[in-house]
Amino acid sequence: MALSSPQVRFSGPHRPQQWSLPDNTIYYITTNPLSAKVYQKLTKTCKYFYSKNPITVCAELNSNSEENKKDEDKEFLLWLEQNAFDFNCRWEDGIRKFIDLNTIPDKLWITDNIEIFDTDLTEKQNLISFIFPKIYRCDIKSLCLQDQNISFSQFLFLSSNVESLHFGNVIVKNKDENIVSLEKLVETAVKIQTLKL
Repeated sequence: MALSSPQVRFSGPHRPQQWSLPDNTIYYITTNPLSAKVYQKLTKTCKYFYSKNPITVCAELNSNSEENKKDEDKEFLLWLEQNAFDFNCRWEDGIRKFIDLNTIPDKLWITDNIEIFDTDLTEKQNLISFIFPKIYRCDIKSLCLQDQNISFSQFLFLSSNVESLHFGNVIVKNKDENIVSLEKLVETAVKIQTLKL
């Protein structure tokens, strides 16, 4: 059963905020949140911050197989389905939801991990490239990819804080389409403690 995507709209008349700080300071705070927790506190305090910089903070982002979708023990508040691009997103409070990245209007801020597995279809080899434009910030500690083709610049962005890297049949290419060596990947991801291939 598919539910429609909730849309957050800020329309109609609203009262301007009266801040104790200058407007340019509020603008800077709004557009450059210090951390995901700070951003979440700001948006819980005042809707203004979300309306000016809509970001969905999610702890982990997983691709899922059909078997996982049929698991009756899991409770999902939102189930969105579009072709083969379903992702399970866990929020900080432990709630899991299926999201459709084609319809989600927000940018994603992923804080814990990204796992893309169960990609048995050829067209799913570029899922990470499909997700990449939606990612606002990536503070993940664990990156697990299987059967994916990604660019070196995407790898650098995703792996800046990664401590655990799991690759299975992953190809990382430079701008000139040459395959990047494993030594260069490990050299650039300086925080890696665990590597599984």
